[in-house]
Amino acid sequence: MTVSNLKLDDVFSDVFGKSSRSIIQHILDHPGQQFDAAPFVDRRCKHPVEEIQAAVDGAASREQAAKLKECLLHIGQLNEHREHIETEIFRLAEPYPHQLELIRTVPGYSAAPLTAVVLISEISVDMSVFPSEKHLVSWAGCCPRNDQSNKKVKSTRISRAGCS
Repeated sequence: MTVSNLKLDDVFSDVFGKSSRSIIQHILDHPGQQFDAAPFVDRRCKHPVEEIQAAVDGAASREQAAKLKECLLHIGQLNEHREHIETEIFRLAEPYPHQLELIRTVPGYSAAPLTAVVLISEISVDMSVFPSEKHLVSWAGCCPRNDQSNKKVKSTRISRAGCS
């Protein structure tokens, strides 16, 4: 897209989001033509329509449009593969409905259902291997180190322990 002077990444945080995707589709359907971007921009978009119009005032040749179509097809295929893998992961997590629901009550865990599954896959559902909750937190690397000397804190970074 840069070769065609299309700078969508300057005005959209997600180049494959709703507005950007509809603009890209229009460019692919009508390569080399100038157009008004306003009808394609969602009202919640942060950048003004004038900036977006300036970002799409380029010209994609037929060859560039063909390459971009192939890239979009590949991204679509990758998303399909990801969905199949997630379906299989959720199937494997079916024996743990109670544990998953309990984890999803933690703030931040309910938004992404896969997060609870990842947590169970990392620590298991058998908590007897950890003598206390402090041992679990330490194993997960979620406790900050205490490097303090003479009221001077050297580091409060959380360690990468337990990360794979």
